[in-house]
Amino acid sequence: MAHPLELTVKQAAIDLGLSERTVRRYLATAKLEGRKVERGQGRKEWAIDGDSVRRLAADTRKRGRGQKLRTDTLASEIRSLREEVKAQREQIARLTVEVERQGRALLPPPEHKESEGRWVRFWDWATRRATDK
Repeated sequence: MAHPLELTVKQAAIDLGLSERTVRRYLATAKLEGRKVERGQGRKEWAIDGDSVRRLAADTRKRGRGQKLRTDTLASEIRSLREEVKAQREQIARLTVEVERQGRALLPPPEHKESEGRWVRFWDWATRRATDK
């Protein structure tokens, strides 16, 4: 059984965004720390130190290289964020309408002067009625 902080070549390759061949080459050149362990039937495999993988990942990010971004993961994240933004915009629109409705309910109706005439009063009445729907 592998130590909790040890990774297989495949796991390290996934974490670093590299090929398994490159990970093995890094082990051979001591860029990564690991040891050979017995995996049954006389088979030996690498057990790679997890801290060594993290250090290499941090070092390659500092130099502008390293983990390849997975486009499917990023596309999924973008879709999720777009759906969230859409839902928030819809909520903002609903709340805006509700605030306007509540604001009109709190304000007293405007007082009309006799000099304003019937058409002005009709227009005010019609626009209030249209916005209440």
